[in-house]
Amino acid sequence: MTTNSERHGLHGLADQQIFVLEPPAWDELQEALNRPPTRNPRITALLAQPSTLEAGRARRRASEEQK
Repeated sequence: MTTNSERHGLHGLADQQIFVLEPPAWDELQEALNRPPTRNPRITALLAQPSTLEAGRARRRASEEQK
């Protein structure tokens, strides 16, 4: 049995997965999706850094090694 909030959550997800575009907008979206990705130095730098989880684990390990 699902709760009311679960049903609303599922409907919200469904609303985000299906959308309708007019043919010109659909063609424009398809063109954009088919273009090769462009380099973004800021994203490259961000992805080169450890995640918050990785950084926390590294700090915990370093702290444990000092004991």
